[in-house]
Amino acid sequence: MLRISKKAEYGMIALQRIAQSGETVAAKEIAEDFGISFDLLAKVLNQLSKAGLLIAYHGIQGGYALAKKPTDITVADILVILEGTLRITDCADHSHEECGCSIDAKCSIKTPMQLIQERMKNVFESMTLADMIVKTQTVQLHSIQI
Repeated sequence: MLRISKKAEYGMIALQRIAQSGETVAAKEIAEDFGISFDLLAKVLNQLSKAGLLIAYHGIQGGYALAKKPTDITVADILVILEGTLRITDCADHSHEECGCSIDAKCSIKTPMQLIQERMKNVFESMTLADMIVKTQTVQLHSIQI
């Protein structure tokens, strides 16, 4: 089953929280608010900061702020930074003609996997951090076709 790791989940939670606040938020505050591991969250925030999605402020009043507008940060951006290449199988990556598996020449699911991969990528690229900001109890998602 395809799953998003805790690392990516914590990254999305933190980015959403920071975007909703519109100001600098301490990692400790996010960890306490959501009951999540501070150590893992700190690593995730550092990675997002190094990748240019967050600005890290050090010191007593330190914390993290968005380096970009929420509309300019996609779920794909977050996942690639925290998870690496987004692909469901090696053969789904269009940049590799041959995936190197033992059944590559006879594989009947390579093309369908590439199609699924492309659609999944489109979904992640079409949803932004702004779409993830919950302003009321009602969550509205864009109509996304998979």
